[in-house]
Amino acid sequence: MTSFNAIYKLAAASRGSPEIFEAALPKAKTSEQLAAQSDDRYLSMMARCVFRAGFVWRVIDKKWPGFEVAFAQFNPLAVAHFSDEKLEELAQDTNIVRNFTKIVSVRNNAVLVLDKQQSHGGFGKFIAQWPEDNITGLWQLMKSEGCRLGGNTGPMILRSMGKDTFLLTKDVCDALVHHGFMKKFSPIIIMNTFIRSITILVGLVFFVGCNETLKPKEEMISEKVISSEAKSIDYNSEKDNFKMECLGWWSD
Repeated sequence: MTSFNAIYKLAAASRGSPEIFEAALPKAKTSEQLAAQSDDRYLSMMARCVFRAGFVWRVIDKKWPGFEVAFAQFNPLAVAHFSDEKLEELAQDTNIVRNFTKIVSVRNNAVLVLDKQQSHGGFGKFIAQWPEDNITGLWQLMKSEGCRLGGNTGPMILRSMGKDTFLLTKDVCDALVHHGFMKKFSPIIIMNTFIRSITILVGLVFFVGCNETLKPKEEMISEKVISSEAKSIDYNSEKDNFKMECLGWWSD
């Protein structure tokens, strides 16, 4: 398997230099910064990512000022009280993309934001308090309690708002196939194998850390964590145990 250092050097070279590459990387916000962002901005980003899904992003971005007006600047309390008639009216508004099911999802997600306001004092505070070592748990919560927040939509919302999270982009999935962690590109298999890969690697890191605390980190990773043994694990042997869970991750 290609080492992280080798991948980093390739990425930096493609940008021109490590400095330019580092400057282009997204920067995670602190817990204080996440909590300070207003809930209408979180709802706005939810809607933006939902409407972007399966659509040309530049069209959505160009129309976004019209979305802000149509949805009352994404004030969660106002949007949560939009009547069915109001939603039907929005479905005729040429200033936005007139996808009715996505329009309805904005009202549903406004209710999610209000729920977290009640339980945590604000949606931003809820996001800020969520432990980063269980980020996929936050994905699952957003999918199950929100509307149309499954797949990469939830992670994209979090990334856009500054929460530290990874994304299962096409490049990531292609790399998993290339290194033998999966045989083909499939949303269900992707989440199955990725979660198991992370679990195995974290376990190996813990084991190595307990027994070889004096070894340099890079040496530990190259010798122990990314080993041929990890690649030989048959992830498909327990596919049935995770099938329903993986279906939940990726369905809208």
